[in-house]
Amino acid sequence: MPNCPSEAEALGGQRTCWPGRRLAGWLTFAFVLAFLASLPNRFAHLDDAWLGEQAFWAWREGAVRSELFRGFLGYEERIWAYHKGFIWIGAGALWLGGWSLSVLKAVSLPWFVALLVLFVRHLRRQRERFGEHAVRLAPLLLLAHPRMVEFAYTFRPEMALATCALATFVWLDRYLESGRRASLFAAALATGVGVLLHLNGVVFIAAGVGLLVVERRGRAALVFGAIATALGAFYFADVAVAGEWREWARQFAADPALEARDFSVLGALEKLAMEWRRWFRHGEDVATSVLVIVSAVLLGHRLRGSLGRPALFTLIALIALGLVAQSKTTKYALPLLPVAMLVVAGAMGQARRARALLALLFWGFLIVGASRSVGYFTRNAPTAPRHAAIVAPCELEAGLVADLTFAFDELPKRSLQGIWGYRVAAEAAGVEFDLPSLVEAARADGQRYLALDERRDLPRRLAREWRSEGLEGVSEVPLEIPGALLLDLSPPSPKSAPR
Repeated sequence: MPNCPSEAEALGGQRTCWPGRRLAGWLTFAFVLAFLASLPNRFAHLDDAWLGEQAFWAWREGAVRSELFRGFLGYEERIWAYHKGFIWIGAGALWLGGWSLSVLKAVSLPWFVALLVLFVRHLRRQRERFGEHAVRLAPLLLLAHPRMVEFAYTFRPEMALATCALATFVWLDRYLESGRRASLFAAALATGVGVLLHLNGVVFIAAGVGLLVVERRGRAALVFGAIATALGAFYFADVAVAGEWREWARQFAADPALEARDFSVLGALEKLAMEWRRWFRHGEDVATSVLVIVSAVLLGHRLRGSLGRPALFTLIALIALGLVAQSKTTKYALPLLPVAMLVVAGAMGQARRARALLALLFWGFLIVGASRSVGYFTRNAPTAPRHAAIVAPCELEAGLVADLTFAFDELPKRSLQGIWGYRVAAEAAGVEFDLPSLVEAARADGQRYLALDERRDLPRRLAREWRSEGLEGVSEVPLEIPGALLLDLSPPSPKSAPR
């Protein structure tokens, strides 16, 4: 790390704690190259299949439903509570490119590019606020973050929502600087679109209104909140037209990710108290959170001005997320990251104390991010040939139970139900989910085969049960594929009685 200047030099404008232009360029090139190299044969995310199947039926039939979760909450007939805007964008992508994992994963890529462009342009427009080092280095905070790298090529709405959240903040910031109503309206529209993409987008309505209120723009807060809420309310358009409010409420309340406490004030406060678990779960989460917190502390009294807006927006959104989000999964934090990284960018250019500490945390963040990303993508490999080989002995007309990701290879041509569908049904019923209960439920549904690819956690657990205990009336189909099992669930035919 380059030598840092003395305090006197720093106050005089000499900022040499950070990598120079050339090194910053090479670092950016390296992380972009690593991201591009990770795309071919990227390991299928469970949500690629879970949400991808919904987009498949929207494309094929014009309505969202699920065969993988047949028998759960009527999903096989119609799903009313889902990520509506994002799923229909996915259906459009399938219409253009056909049913495949890569087509669905690519849906998030344009959002990621738009996010980076918006982030960089904001830094450059506010160059005096953030400083030259932030303009060059702050984009690395996004390019090197493993969650950003993961969900930039995953069929989940978080990257799209992150783009809308950043757009909301950027346009609100422009409104506060210029007073132009067009910027206020643009911010409200971006927030409303975010709600359509994912209901967690409501946290950015709260963040935008809160920021405007603190900035003493009460009338603007009302306008912003009204427009964003009105646009977001179109999420319920199909429910209203069909008159299926009760069914939507039933599916939403029984969503496998929700718990009873999610519908009580005390439960919301309890979730908020435990929100720290989302931000200090994995190495990259800890590195990110520490970097943002230290940056805010080092900015000190400067947070009272324009540099404090990203911190305030992020804090309000974080509190709202803690109150409404149904779990502590780290992916829900991703939409807050770009605006939070603007706090770090501000500290890069304007913090007057402990520059060496901030630079050290920056380098630590890059190292942790790179190492975690390598760990995530070392298991990348083509899945289609492996899945095809596992189910090759199965007749096409025979029912199959398998991991959700088998949908990309088998959904159009055979009857397929997902193991996770049976698991969430068991959890909803309050019964234990294990191999015997799965086999019993699958047989009741007329399923013939159970495929277990041990590259996935849940099938691996079931495979261990089979190898340790077996199951009467179930036979194993011979396979020459390491880490894979195919079980025949059809009971053996009774032997003919001797004459």
